[in-house]
Amino acid sequence: QEAFELENFFVNHRSKDSQGWKSLCIHGIGHDKTLSPDKYGFANEKEAPYQWTHVSGQAPITTSWCKRLLEENYFEELYRVRFMWLESGGYINFHWDRPPGQCSLGPLNFALNMPKNCYWVFKDWGIVPFKEGHGFAVDVSNIHGVWNFSKKSRIHIIVHGKYGSKY
Repeated sequence: QEAFELENFFVNHRSKDSQGWKSLCIHGIGHDKTLSPDKYGFANEKEAPYQWTHVSGQAPITTSWCKRLLEENYFEELYRVRFMWLESGGYINFHWDRPPGQCSLGPLNFALNMPKNCYWVFKDWGIVPFKEGHGFAVDVSNIHGVWNFSKKSRIHIIVHGKYGSKY
């Protein structure tokens, strides 16, 4: 519900290869700085001045959940934490977030909702079985895309950070 209430703060995300894809950082360089740190002049995650953005105060339940990820040592550090919105009828074309060969588990992608007829697909592996309230750390060096054929917007949280021992 918090993400829906913040709809006016979302910004278009990677619109060259998508339609209806929007993002909002609750922890990051700024609420509207949704891309990787190199796009804003920082060499890497360690150099970026990550902090809770002003919208985090308007998402207290989500912010508390993220802080618990740190407290319970699922993460040692948080980098970007973003709501990712995909409108009804929207899509994210096949792409990769890291070049093939840079394989590793990427950020935690957690489904706040996952409408029926919305699909996250790995080109070579098939559909990721996302369910509301569940998440996956996925290897985003594999080609993947998302298609939302439902009548509802899909919202996930993506947590970038350094994984902790409990993870």
